[in-house]
Amino acid sequence: MQFRKARPDERTAVAALYRSVIGQPGSTWDEHYPGEIHLQQDFSGGNAYVLLHDGVIIGAVSVIVPREYDELGFWQVCDGGQCEIGRVVIDRAAQGHGYAREMLSRLMTQLASEGFRAVHVLAAEGNPPARHTYEKLGFLPRGTYAMYGNNYVAYEKLLPADA
Repeated sequence: MQFRKARPDERTAVAALYRSVIGQPGSTWDEHYPGEIHLQQDFSGGNAYVLLHDGVIIGAVSVIVPREYDELGFWQVCDGGQCEIGRVVIDRAAQGHGYAREMLSRLMTQLASEGFRAVHVLAAEGNPPARHTYEKLGFLPRGTYAMYGNNYVAYEKLLPADA
């Protein structure tokens, strides 16, 4: 298992991974989101990460820039020491094996080493597997938020200061 920043030549594979979960129960993604603009932001900023199993990309996650959720008012840490993650995806064939938890755990270690004190993420209320994964990793629900016709739970994870 390898976790690392995505390379520019992996953009097409990540886009295909995004499209592969459209319509899956719990997914709020559609033909517009995540789209080309999101891929551009993530890859041009070096904010896309991938999880590989036997050299094949089975997961992806992005650190969202600019932060979109700072003004929600739910957070314990919202003073610049936080970041947001999103576009968390695991290949359909690899789901249910703990890969999302592994990928996110490795990302939390990376973000803590970069000095972040907290991570924020929104998970669709109708996506119990995602919510379960965040909660198993120690993310705490801070509130709910409605946008784009869906309801989301706002989660925050405090990171260790000595990483």
